[in-house]
Amino acid sequence: MYKLQEEQRLLDLSKQLVKSDIHEQEAKQLREVIEYADWKYYVKADPIIADAEYDALFKKLKNFEAQHPELDHRGSPTTRVASGLNADFPSVEHLVPMLSLENSYNAADLLDWDRKCREQSADALLEYTVEPKFDGASISLVYEAD
Repeated sequence: MYKLQEEQRLLDLSKQLVKSDIHEQEAKQLREVIEYADWKYYVKADPIIADAEYDALFKKLKNFEAQHPELDHRGSPTTRVASGLNADFPSVEHLVPMLSLENSYNAADLLDWDRKCREQSADALLEYTVEPKFDGASISLVYEAD
């Protein structure tokens, strides 16, 4: 799908865009970079950029589009509901929905998340378990008695 030269161009472009403000032309390039990163991650299972960099690029594009609703954003990665990029893992119905979590990269994000949890919980005493995150797949297990 992508030639080696095009892959290198998009990788270099991702490093430039993460550091700079964007305008309409850069937004088009940013969409290209995100689509390429999605393809590498979901189809090829070969991520090219770190999650934090991807999230920063995606957030930058989302903010730009929110600030410029007059521009055409159809087809943008920010409007994609479900990727459908890889059929190797078919969708299944879970007993309990598997929901996405918000990304957090600093203490302020975690404190904000804690505040939201406390607001939504009638139980004032909340306990958390923190574990390293392994990217790439999710699993839901149901244990049954023998």
